[in-house]
This record gives sequence, structure tokens and C-alpha cells, in this order.
Amino acid sequence: MDASDVSFGRGPVEWLVVPTFGYESDLGLGLGGFANVARLDPTRRPYGFRVSAQVFFHLMPDPEGGLGIPFQNHYVLLDVPDLAGGRLRLSAELRFRREAIAGYYGLGNASVDERPWARFDEDTQRPQWIAARRYHQYDRTYPAGRLTARIGLGRSLETFSTLGVTGSWTRVYEGSRLALDLSDRSSPVIRRSLRGLEPHALIDGTLGLLWDSRDDEFEPTRGGLHDISLRGGVGVGGERFGYGGLSAVARGFVSTWKGGLTLAARARVDLLVGEPPLYELTAAGGFQTDRWSTGGGTSLRGVPLQRYHAKIKLLANVEARVGLARFRFLARPTRLSLLGFVDLGRFFADWRPRPELDGSGLGLKVGLGGGLRIRFGSSLVVRADVAISPDGWGGYLDVDQVF
Repeated sequence: MDASDVSFGRGPVEWLVVPTFGYESDLGLGLGGFANVARLDPTRRPYGFRVSAQVFFHLMPDPEGGLGIPFQNHYVLLDVPDLAGGRLRLSAELRFRREAIAGYYGLGNASVDERPWARFDEDTQRPQWIAARRYHQYDRTYPAGRLTARIGLGRSLETFSTLGVTGSWTRVYEGSRLALDLSDRSSPVIRRSLRGLEPHALIDGTLGLLWDSRDDEFEPTRGGLHDISLRGGVGVGGERFGYGGLSAVARGFVSTWKGGLTLAARARVDLLVGEPPLYELTAAGGFQTDRWSTGGGTSLRGVPLQRYHAKIKLLANVEARVGLARFRFLARPTRLSLLGFVDLGRFFADWRPRPELDGSGLGLKVGLGGGLRIRFGSSLVVRADVAISPDGWGGYLDVDQVF
């Protein structure tokens, strides 16, 4: 691990190159490398520029034997704030992901986790362990590029827009729940929802408004971050489809107990219309897009990744963050915090009532847990969370706040 300040341009450069370790109960142990370079500039917030890059693999036992790579996530991100007299912020990202165990449990809030650890084969009179482990999974590979622009309209108000291109290749495991639903044409809702499984390119964009009054971008204690946006996408170069969406997110932060306790909350509504691909049914748009908005460490902690697929997603998160200690590590100011949280969600497969898919009544999904945060320097936060839910449990180790 190396860190240093050197003279560069109008201010020092804070940089960090580290081996990285992560964990997510659905993905196994993560290993890789992370590099972060930020030029600090007292006249530009939160920095003059920032370049982040990651190479990261998750490892866990493979159902077919040996050690498998269920998920890999590699990216390079350039972020340049305070352009055009402080009114423009640009970022560019190149990313490659592969999810060999992408989740699919059926559609709607009432989908069932069947967990068939072994399925008996009548022909061979033996249990089919491999098919059982893959029952709620499919394989998706998707390289992507994205440009994001933020333009200041006032003291805290901004407009933002994104333009992205994503390639998508999917493999459906034989005998999986997804394979069974693809072969079952009895439900028109399911038939219309299973799109985006053939090779294609997705061209998508977002346009929205953002209100940012936080006192700090990486560890806020006061203010809020709220956004509302429209998005849409089309499939080209293979399977064709089109969809639109609306996302509204409110995040608020209040500091109490002489600044030692921060209460943080996020409420999110995400709506889809048209013919979205299957992977969009677990994603939420907006200023901070979340590919895993219906389960996992960034949405419903304690709930398996991509547990629910729906066109209508309602989510809420509440955290209580307590500062424990401040110290210096490798010549950098470092802060250690403890937190507890509650995550809530409710999902609807379609715009029409579908009790056979969504159930009836309140139907809330709940995750409870706690964790640690370590802020290292000015622009890096490491998080570790553990959570339980009626769907199971989850453990998570990653960078940046959940919100």
C-alpha cells in the first residue's frame, strides 16, 4: 500500500494504490486491485479531478467442480468537477462485468426461492447437484461505456444527463427457473417480460434534475441529495425492444448528539413502461444507477442479489451512523464510524394488479443489520455490513457509502 502527496498543477495529488478484498455472501470472496488519484484544489470542490480504476474478481466453489468466478467487475472512471466556472461536471466510465450467477426467481413480489439443492433425475436415479445449484441463476456478460454531465442551475440545483452503450450476452442454464419460464407460454405477463436474453447492444440515456445540499460528498452529516429523472433505452444490433422509466430518489442527512450521530435516510421510486429487458427489472435509474436494486448490498441488505423482478420498485433505507474515532493512517486523516440500518422494499411485476405474482396485502421486504465505515483521506470510504432478512442473510465489504 502506497500513498503520497506530490506537487501537481494548482494543488497536491492524493493517490492510493492498494490490493483490494471484498465479500458478498451471494458472490463469495472478492480479490483485486484499486487505484485512486485525486488532485486536491482548495478552489475546486471536492477536488480538481479524480481517476479511479479497479480490477476485481469474486471467487467461490463452482457447482461443476473447482473454483469459479461468479462475478467480475473492472472499470476506469474519470471525474472532473468545477468546469466552466464551477457550473459543469463531467465524468466518463468504461466498465466490464460478467455475472455468472445472475439471479432469477420469477416475476413479482411473491416470487419463491425454491432452493432445490438437489433435483432427482428419474432416468439416472441420481441427484442432479449442478442443475440444482444453477436453478435460480443465469449468466450475463456486459461491457459498457457511459458519459455523464452535470450542469449547475443554481446554488444547489443541477441538471444531469447520461448516455451509455452496453453490449449484452446471456446464457440460460439448462433446467433453471428461467429456462422453465421461457418454455412456459401460458402466462402472457411472463412471456412479455423475458426480453433481452438474445445478444444485443443497449443504447440508453437519462435526463434529470438534482438537488445537492450535502455538507460533504463522501460522508455527509447535513443536507440532502434528491433527484428525479426520465430514462429510456432501445435494443439494437440483435434483439430489439424499447422502454422508458421514471426514477425519484430523496436522501436526507441530519446530525445530532453534538455531531457524533448522523441519521441518514433514502426513499426511492422506480417505474418502468414498455418492453424493458429482464436485467432492467432488477435495476433502478436516476443519478446513482443501481443494477442490484431489488436485493444485495446496495439496496435490500440481507436479501439475495436480484431477488425480485418488477416494473414498479418502492425502496427505503434508514441508517444511524455514529463516529467512533479519528486518527492518521499512512499520513492520511482517517475516521472510523459504526452504523445500524433498516432496509425496506415492495415490488409490483406489472402496472395491472397481478396477485398471482405480487401477492396481496402489505408484502414488505425487510433487511436489518449493522456495519462499519472507514473514511481514508479525502475521497475514499470503505464499508462493511452484515444483515438478516426473511430471505436469508448477507455480508458485504466494498467501497463508498450505500447512499
